[in-house]
Amino acid sequence: MKTGNTPGVRLEQDNSSGFTAQTWDVAGNEANFFVRDITNGSKLPFRIRPNAPTSSIDIASTGNVGIGTSTPTVKLQVEGNGYFLGNLYAKEAILPGASSPSDRKLKKNIEDFTGAGSIIKQLSPKTYYYNTEKFPDVGLPSSMAVWFDSSGGRTCIAQSGGQQYASIGINFQNCKLYRIDTGFSKSRAGATNRNRSFKA
Repeated sequence: MKTGNTPGVRLEQDNSSGFTAQTWDVAGNEANFFVRDITNGSKLPFRIRPNAPTSSIDIASTGNVGIGTSTPTVKLQVEGNGYFLGNLYAKEAILPGASSPSDRKLKKNIEDFTGAGSIIKQLSPKTYYYNTEKFPDVGLPSSMAVWFDSSGGRTCIAQSGGQQYASIGINFQNCKLYRIDTGFSKSRAGATNRNRSFKA
């Protein structure tokens, strides 16, 4: 199909067979290739801009989706940085060895953990700000936050038997651990070094 202005095809279904009427346009011009939902306010749910890189979106025969790659090996593989304006949830662990998601909205029966002050003081807490000048486009918060410093083998947050423990000790291989939910303490060999951040 060739024309001087936005060649396209209209796909129009009427209600003659008992189905809801719906009209789509599939078209392209110097600005973009697009699908237009004529029935619902001419929205443009799908657009491709001229000179978009090869495999900007690539669906493999396995059903895996690649962003910037033609060979995705998982359900969604992104080659490059990502930025999420809204929330991001993961059903399983985000990092190997990590625990379940930490978002407050996913939890219930939240109660104060009494007696935690003495434990937290030993976790070498630090205050910090994100480097928004160096990374201006990733939506980092500008407010002060608190970090429990686990560098240098002094403190850690550990996982053991499905429970989380805060550890105090010089050697992670044999440090004293306090269970976060009950305050129960024990010794554990081979504790995993993990950092946790808490917004102030």
